[in-house]
Amino acid sequence: MNIELKKIVLDIKPGQENLDFEKLYENSYKEALKRETLTDKEKIQWSGIFHIEDDEIEMEFLADTKGNYITYLDLDGYLNGEVAEIDEGSALHLVSEGSNIYEAICFMEIKKLKVLPEPKLKALEYSLFPKFAQGFIASDLSGENNVSEFMELFTPILSNLELIKKINISCEWSEIIGGNSEIKERFEKFLKDYVEKELFFLYYDTEYGEMLSKKEYNELFAQGIKYNPNTDILDLYE
Repeated sequence: MNIELKKIVLDIKPGQENLDFEKLYENSYKEALKRETLTDKEKIQWSGIFHIEDDEIEMEFLADTKGNYITYLDLDGYLNGEVAEIDEGSALHLVSEGSNIYEAICFMEIKKLKVLPEPKLKALEYSLFPKFAQGFIASDLSGENNVSEFMELFTPILSNLELIKKINISCEWSEIIGGNSEIKERFEKFLKDYVEKELFFLYYDTEYGEMLSKKEYNELFAQGIKYNPNTDILDLYE
């Protein structure tokens, strides 16, 4: 699947020529913490359309810094944000690396499939959704071995089965509208760095898990046996 950002429009107002560029709005716990501690800083707004294409589909997905397009979990545990629906039950979600939504969606699917015993599942859940976060995904998982081991074991199979699959965005784009040549050059550098390091699409089929063959299910179950999280975290919540 190829995903390219096209029809990019810079919304530059007089006097904004030297400002930084805005990133897409993200409603993750990590970003919510930032917004509480930082004062609002004026930035250049922009919009574009992700063109999505493979052998079977061709569609477009709007992205606008003034809207809410990045997928996040609300306080009730439901996915929110715009999606590109492929067919019944499957869709593409625009995801940021910092939101940890990829980890959360993989956890939700494995929990639904019941391939982990309760103590292991709870240890993983408390690592992803610590008590202090009150329903939000943890803001930082960089040192969380329970989560990293889980992702290392399960994501290759989830991807091969096309239940949950990470898809990178191409760093090639068409003409940028708005601004002079210097602004456009600055924006291209910003956009390349932003897309490469912070954004990707996630394919998620919410219904395929119900149709797994016994062999496919056993593949996941075998990974569940290998998964060995630190269950000491359970003591913190008793």
